[in-house]
Amino acid sequence: MMRVALVGLTLALCGLGTWQLLRHAERKGIVAERRALALAEPTQSFDVVPARVAGSCVPDPVGAVIPAPPRRMVSGFRLVVPCQWPDVGRVLVDVGWTPDPVAAMASLPARLDVDGIREPFPEPSGWTPVRNAEGLVRYGNAMDAATALDARLAYVLQGPGVDSDAPTPPGGSLAPGWPLEPPHRPHLGYAGFWFTCAVLLVVQVRRSPSTDREQPRRTEHT
Repeated sequence: MMRVALVGLTLALCGLGTWQLLRHAERKGIVAERRALALAEPTQSFDVVPARVAGSCVPDPVGAVIPAPPRRMVSGFRLVVPCQWPDVGRVLVDVGWTPDPVAAMASLPARLDVDGIREPFPEPSGWTPVRNAEGLVRYGNAMDAATALDARLAYVLQGPGVDSDAPTPPGGSLAPGWPLEPPHRPHLGYAGFWFTCAVLLVVQVRRSPSTDREQPRRTEHT
């Protein structure tokens, strides 16, 4: 029974290692796609997703915020604003990361020049909207905000691709841009760990005595 359990655990560890290799390959694909988008010529067409788009639109006076990872130990949000895009309609523009979304919202120009990446909407998060004292509403993700702000046609991440450790903007200024790479995860290291554990278990299985082999010896001594 112990031998069977060790074999099953070895197979499970091999599965975990393979899963990490697949995640590493997926991450490389995402990085390649994002870098290609950063170098692509911008267009005003909204027919392709994802794509780099550029244009000018009028932002609504009402925006919202969605959670965002901190930058260099500073907490912040992504500020999203519905805009009226010529010949397209109402779109949601993520104008950037900021530690003070209220001040950033107040500093937006009357006409917004957009050069960014059109992204597909994520699945709704189910987050319960939270309104802060200044009137900005916090949603779980872009889909939640777009649904509430009636801007579900398209979602645009403003700004060029940036490194994940880009400097933190002061006060209410905005840091437009989207990360060229997803958050770093040492998938190859994880895979190596799981495969090493699997090899050690294989060695243990080969060394462990079989109950069936030991039984005849016990009978002979009897």
